[in-house]
Amino acid sequence: MNAFELSAPLPDFLVRGTVIYFAVVIAIRLLPKREIGDHSPSDMLALVMMGALVADGMSVGSEEPIDFLLLAVVVLAWDWVVNVLEFRFPFIRRLTAEKPVVIVRNGRMLPRAMRHELITEDEVLACIRKNGLERVDEVALATVEKTGEISVVAMDR
Repeated sequence: MNAFELSAPLPDFLVRGTVIYFAVVIAIRLLPKREIGDHSPSDMLALVMMGALVADGMSVGSEEPIDFLLLAVVVLAWDWVVNVLEFRFPFIRRLTAEKPVVIVRNGRMLPRAMRHELITEDEVLACIRKNGLERVDEVALATVEKTGEISVVAMDR
């Protein structure tokens, strides 16, 4: 085989790349937002390992450079298509985008929302301190944003 000859039929690559792309997108969508925006060492290790496993799954039986290039093009094409669809069609953006989650309101932590986002009281308190406040009762609103970051709004003094 030469470097520009596929080792499998083109539809195999298209299906394989598409299935893997959407499986990873769904898996990432299921993670709490803070896990996406603030990676711990174990999170990073899991992502690297997942990347290696996904690469192996996409490239089974592939040996030629063109195979890997084609798989990369399929994944990047789907990423572009999803981004365009989210931009042009608000209902798709509502389906795929994370929504901000309020975890502190009027000086009180909201345990159910914190549990949903897997955020501990200590993490909330650390974020409050990073924003120049000392206590929860000084916080009007703390929100886990789409990016996983926690924004804090102080009470009026």
